[in-house]
Amino acid sequence: MGDSIEDLLKKEEELKALLEKTRKEAALRVKREKERWKRWLQEQKRAVENEINKRLEKDRKEALKAAEELVTQGKTMASHMRSKLTSRLEDAVRIAVETVLEREK
Repeated sequence: MGDSIEDLLKKEEELKALLEKTRKEAALRVKREKERWKRWLQEQKRAVENEINKRLEKDRKEALKAAEELVTQGKTMASHMRSKLTSRLEDAVRIAVETVLEREK
C-alpha cells in the first residue's frame, strides 16, 4: 500500500488544516466583498439623495419665483383696483355734490 497509518493521519491533519485555512480565507474574502458592496450601495444612496435634493431645491426656487411673480401681479392689480375705485368714488362724490348744489338752487 505504501503509506503508513501515521503518514495517512498526518496527511489527514494537513488536509484538515488546509481546509480550515481555506475556509477562513474564503470567509474573509466574503466579508470584504460584502463590505465593498455595502460601501458601493451607500455611495449610490448618497448620489441619489444628492440628486433628489438638487431637484427639490430647483423646484423650491421655481415655486418661490412663481409666488413672487403672483405677489407682484397681485400688488399691481390691487393698485389698479384702488385707483379705479378712487376714481369712481371721486366721481360719486362729485355727482353727489352737484346734485345737492342743484337742489339748493
